[in-house]
Amino acid sequence: MECFLPPDVLSNLPENVLADILIRLPLRDAVRSSILSKKWRYNWCRLPQLSLDQTLWDTTDQSICFVTRFTDIIYHLLALHVVPITKFILSDIANLGNYSKIDNLVLFVSKNGIQHLALQFPKHKPYKLPSSFFTCSRMSHLSLHHCSIQPLSTFTGFSELVKLELNEVTISSEMLGCLISHSQLLEKLVLQISSILDHIQIDAPKLKSFDFTGNIELISLKKVPFLLELSLFNTVAPSLETGEHDFTKYFESFPNLEHLHLDYHSLQLLAAGSYDIEAKLSSPLNGLKCLCLSDICLDELAELSPALCLIRSSPYLQDVQIKLTEYFDYIWLDVTVQIASQMSHKPLQSR
Repeated sequence: MECFLPPDVLSNLPENVLADILIRLPLRDAVRSSILSKKWRYNWCRLPQLSLDQTLWDTTDQSICFVTRFTDIIYHLLALHVVPITKFILSDIANLGNYSKIDNLVLFVSKNGIQHLALQFPKHKPYKLPSSFFTCSRMSHLSLHHCSIQPLSTFTGFSELVKLELNEVTISSEMLGCLISHSQLLEKLVLQISSILDHIQIDAPKLKSFDFTGNIELISLKKVPFLLELSLFNTVAPSLETGEHDFTKYFESFPNLEHLHLDYHSLQLLAAGSYDIEAKLSSPLNGLKCLCLSDICLDELAELSPALCLIRSSPYLQDVQIKLTEYFDYIWLDVTVQIASQMSHKPLQSR
């Protein structure tokens, strides 16, 4: 028995199904879907998410200069779009002569209820965020790569921000602290900043995850009672003047910590203000399940004291990873130590 499909089965799909299909396609393919059916012709114009990357620029006439191609594509997309854009991602625009077109894009999305914004620019040509960026009052997810952040004096932060990722941005320590402290709903914070920062104070009452990689003299975690994951990687050794941390009391502000990852320089930074490290912290880390210590040096026992203090203060550890770095005959040896079961019940097992 033969089974015949309706003549236009694609057009009969529910609108929510069509939207789910298109939103999973690269934007280039979503636009091309207009040829499938009359009802599909402008479906892409109702997508709440736009992702612009190199795949768009490479599919147009290469004989036309990049700036013209970029302008034509942007004009076509925004002129036909009929719903607010809640998620906007822009990347791979290394050949753009200047960023005036980007300023117009940011202005457009700032007026259209943007909630999730990701901007990625080339390392050699960072982007200075325009004033319109700081008016995105509904921003909940923000990711910036190689941008310069210089807000107006009237900027009071993003009150709905839940996730913030800053990768090699140019920003002062004071402004970074202000941005974080004015984002009271912030739950996830990722900072990868190689430029030297003097002091960051993190006041984020709902913060659950903090990942820092960079060069900093002082990092304070004062109001983070719900912090569960902490990762600190200091790319250079702290200066001799650094000494404001009390290592044995540093973790009191986040007693629920479950995952902790520190490198050698971070341990130095946290312990710089403590001349004699106690055997244990003032308050035990009863919630800590996973401890990872990277590039730990065994030259002197004093350098091991902070690491040993953390281990002794965490009675319910389930997994410990220690990467030991030893200079021997001009060869760097890396050793990983694993603890598969609770230290309070079974002896340390290495492999």
